[in-house]
Amino acid sequence: MATARVRVVDAARRDVAVKLDGEVAREARIVAADKGVPLARSISEALRPIVRRALEEESARVHKPQDRRPRGKRPGQGEK
Repeated sequence: MATARVRVVDAARRDVAVKLDGEVAREARIVAADKGVPLARSISEALRPIVRRALEEESARVHKPQDRRPRGKRPGQGEK
């Protein structure tokens, strides 16, 4: 009699396919197997803090306040 595999899916996750270096994928599979967790979960847990930090840094860089000249008279507009 064949046994059925039950796949438990976390409702909060939305997995997507991505390309990854073959050597990194091979090593990640070993780590995931040793931990006893799915490969997607293992990679997600490893990348999440790195990606969040990079996102925060990039967001801060993009939304950095711009240096502006003080308002008032334009240079060269002195009193007559």
